[in-house]
Amino acid sequence: TEVAEGTVFISVPASIVVTRGGLDEAFAALTDQRRAIRSLRPVDSSLPVVFNDFMNTLMGDPTTDKLLPLIDAAAEAGADYFCIDAGWYARGNWWDTVGEWLPAPERFPGGITEVIDHIRERGMVAGLWLEPEVIGVNSPLALTLPDDAFFYRRGIRVAEHGRHLLDLRSPAARAHLDSVVDRLVADYGVGFFKMDYNTMTGAGSDLDGQAPGQGLLEHNRALLRWLDAIQLRHPNLLIENCASGAMRMDYAMMSRLHLQSTSDQQDPVKYATIAAAAPASLLPEQAGNWAYPQPGMEPELLTLCLANAILGRMYLSGYLNAMSPQEIKMVREAVAAQKVVLADIERSHAFWPLGLPDWEDPWVCLGLDVGDHGAYLTLWHRPGAGERVVLRLPELRGRQLRVEPFFPRSQAGWDWSWVAAAGELSVTVSIQAPSARVLKLEFAR
Repeated sequence: TEVAEGTVFISVPASIVVTRGGLDEAFAALTDQRRAIRSLRPVDSSLPVVFNDFMNTLMGDPTTDKLLPLIDAAAEAGADYFCIDAGWYARGNWWDTVGEWLPAPERFPGGITEVIDHIRERGMVAGLWLEPEVIGVNSPLALTLPDDAFFYRRGIRVAEHGRHLLDLRSPAARAHLDSVVDRLVADYGVGFFKMDYNTMTGAGSDLDGQAPGQGLLEHNRALLRWLDAIQLRHPNLLIENCASGAMRMDYAMMSRLHLQSTSDQQDPVKYATIAAAAPASLLPEQAGNWAYPQPGMEPELLTLCLANAILGRMYLSGYLNAMSPQEIKMVREAVAAQKVVLADIERSHAFWPLGLPDWEDPWVCLGLDVGDHGAYLTLWHRPGAGERVVLRLPELRGRQLRVEPFFPRSQAGWDWSWVAAAGELSVTVSIQAPSARVLKLEFAR
């Protein structure tokens, strides 16, 4: 669409960083900018550890019988919030029936309040999965909401992979979503929404003859206004921007929302590069990295799976209720380590001693500088890695550096030495990959 003479078009905001330093300095400046544009509320600084039942666990099939033991195990592991994920509303296929957001009686014979009350009794805040911008093609609302509530192109209502797309410019669409959120908060005391977005919207809506791109931009801006309004009405409500594992991850959303799921990747070894690179695109305190340990995992893989989440925001899952005492002890240790990091994470800056990771890199490293409290360093030893790697920290050359194991507390199979004159940390691993460790660096400023 051309902007006609005498009219005004306002683009989306953009940030530009100029630095005389290197990669780490540029991303530090972006981190400061992202913090400056956030609309923070007091509840955002609570930084809870969230357990979510989906990834590598219930996978969209929650029921009372499956949830109650998971709730107990999550509470015992130290989680602060428990989120019931997709499927809680589904009478049949959870994918194409979304829209009404009413609990499925078949899943919760005693009512979903039985489950939510149990979450609260175990000292946690209850959360629910929600995908607000869609109405399933098999939802009753597909027939009852007016035409202007939906995306249209060339006179046809858009249906993408079994879902219709709501156009939040529509008063009817917004009224529907307002009623859903207000009801779930009022009736169930929900304090957390995992807000998903699994559709490919495409060019946008051309309803009323406007350009599809303009329709999409106006919808996106209406979505932001809707988010602002519900968080004003519900100041203690936290919202995660799942967006199909970061499909829609930008700071229009993240300037408002609490947490971003960084991926739906189900392999913890592959997740390492995602976790390591996440602070390049997100604030560390918003980078929700999945930790989904499973019963029977080989101990080093279990450690790696948990280490993925410690230098961001731990998004915990897994069948904790079926774990051995030693396995659950490791999970509790990881949650405790995460909470230590969270005390400093809002003033932290990421750094990458090996550079930003490539997908297949055998050695992957992420550092988190927490100011006067030193720094943390996660190092992943993946298949194909040699037994030794050298991390160059030139800004610490010539300085005293104390390196201690942080997670796990045992350093079995890993050793390291600091060469102050060269500014190099040499790490040697004598166990077979994959494995990972989180180290604490303490140095004189």
